[in-house]
Amino acid sequence: MALQGSLADIGLPDVIQLVSVSAKTGVFTLSGDGVDGKIFIKDGQITDAIAGKLSGEYAVYEIGHLAQGPVHLHRRDRIGQDHRQKSPTRA
Repeated sequence: MALQGSLADIGLPDVIQLVSVSAKTGVFTLSGDGVDGKIFIKDGQITDAIAGKLSGEYAVYEIGHLAQGPVHLHRRDRIGQDHRQKSPTRA
């Protein structure tokens, strides 16, 4: 499943909920308002995020403020080892 669209058309919380309910694994890439970020999802759960120099929970909050810009979900069967066990609450 590849998913792409604009945050102006559908909000990030809605996109994350869709992926969560379907228990997908992959990487969201997002950009807008001078922020480039990635959110790593495993089995529908956020495992990590990166936005500039921020990571984990702080990056999720930074990315969560984006109101417009492209969003892409690149589905993967698994994600990199360094993002497998990490949780945004442990950042």
